[in-house]
Amino acid sequence: MEYYVKRDEAVIRHLRQQPWVATSHLVVAGHSEGATVAAKLAAEMPEVSALIYSGGNPMGRTMTVIERDRMRERDSTPLAEADFK
Repeated sequence: MEYYVKRDEAVIRHLRQQPWVATSHLVVAGHSEGATVAAKLAAEMPEVSALIYSGGNPMGRTMTVIERDRMRERDSTPLAEADFK
């Protein structure tokens, strides 16, 4: 997580120096795994004026996969255990 946030902060700093980028508002958007990264980025950057959090799971992708498998599995099909391995 820390790597992605630092990387995105660097990209935003670079973009905000470009003459064609408006600096009055900064909207950060993330979907799926990127939604949690976007939320952390917004929490750490006071310049962020709005956040779009779409389809994310704050518990991470692994929990999303396990949740999906738990809905599909039956006693004879331990899908989630295989995901843990």
